[in-house]
Amino acid sequence: VSQSRYGPSVDFDKSWKTIQFNVKVKDGWYETEEKVTAFARIVDDKPMVISAVCTHLGCTVSWASKDNTTANGANEFFCPCHFGRYDENGVNISPTPPRTPLDEYPTSIKDGKLVITGNRQKRGGA
Repeated sequence: VSQSRYGPSVDFDKSWKTIQFNVKVKDGWYETEEKVTAFARIVDDKPMVISAVCTHLGCTVSWASKDNTTANGANEFFCPCHFGRYDENGVNISPTPPRTPLDEYPTSIKDGKLVITGNRQKRGGA
């Protein structure tokens, strides 16, 4: 990712929002751009963007708020492939299959915009 400006930071709050942005992918000498889906929020002026890719086998997770009846109806991320669960911060919930939290993108707020400043990074397991 080369500094992807996503949108006005005022559009984000403590609720997770689905976002999409492009990342550059390099395979040998061949470079392409790939659209990725992630979840973003800002809590106490601290932005957080986490990947929508399950760390178990790469399926796509969804956010299930307590207002939604999918995935136990709790504020958590849910992977339908093997019923993987992550808490509201993207940390894996044992004993479901994922052994590590959802990956995170480094972010900042610059000139009133949410900025994704680097590539997806792994976080420690629970």
